[in-house]
Amino acid sequence: MAMTGAAQQALTILDTRRMPWEGHILHKGSLRKILSVDPATGGYVHLRYFPPGAADQTARVYHKTVRESFFFLSGDYPCWEFTSPADRDGRILTFRQNTYMDRRPMGLHARPPGVHSETGSEMLMWCSHGGNFDADPKETIRVPFEADVTMFGNAFTDPAVVETDALSWQPHARAGLKIRSVAASSANGAGPVALVYLPPGLVETPSRARVAPRAGRQFIYVLWGSFGVRANGKEQKLGTGSYIEWLPPTEIALGSTPAAEEGCVLLCVGNDLSA
Repeated sequence: MAMTGAAQQALTILDTRRMPWEGHILHKGSLRKILSVDPATGGYVHLRYFPPGAADQTARVYHKTVRESFFFLSGDYPCWEFTSPADRDGRILTFRQNTYMDRRPMGLHARPPGVHSETGSEMLMWCSHGGNFDADPKETIRVPFEADVTMFGNAFTDPAVVETDALSWQPHARAGLKIRSVAASSANGAGPVALVYLPPGLVETPSRARVAPRAGRQFIYVLWGSFGVRANGKEQKLGTGSYIEWLPPTEIALGSTPAAEEGCVLLCVGNDLSA
């Protein structure tokens, strides 16, 4: 469910499993589900699916100002990363389930020729701004594989990659929860990024249920399980694949609906559910 009217930008709740996939014209063969678009900046949140053996890129890609963050939900996604314009060899990284990757501006990358995803890959992707920046020649520069392009100088960034399965669960500031702190910030500009575990049957008392307000856009994606949330006074149960995004002055609280019997794991961006 997405809220309508003026509230749509302040609160969005979606069951992504019920949303149809649509073709993505800028990435041949891939599919997407558009979860959010910031009308002011063009920044967005997408679910993306790349099938096995997706088409190769014909050149390396360099984004001047856009920042992209990814959380890989399933499958395998090979990507060719380069450390400078003169680096012709680069290195191939294969992103798999529960890997977080943050590509800051001035990163050079490509889908490697002849190296394909074996199983396909689904990912949650969010970017800072720019809308269809892949099609904007002022923002996205395509660099031929054989080119030694030195005009960019040495202003290059490697992506930050976090294998979240290798992180230990730590006690959360909210008693009974556990947290894996993934990153201090991400492409939405708000930070932090965290995985939060809600134990089976969790029910917070009303005095403790409120989530601390933060500036900027915030969202949660339910990786598995279910939990109750109260937004603007209305309570809902969100299950695997659910997405909730909010902006101030919308307030979010943990609801009185217990977490699922098996517990629940949330990808939290722009917040960490601190009380």
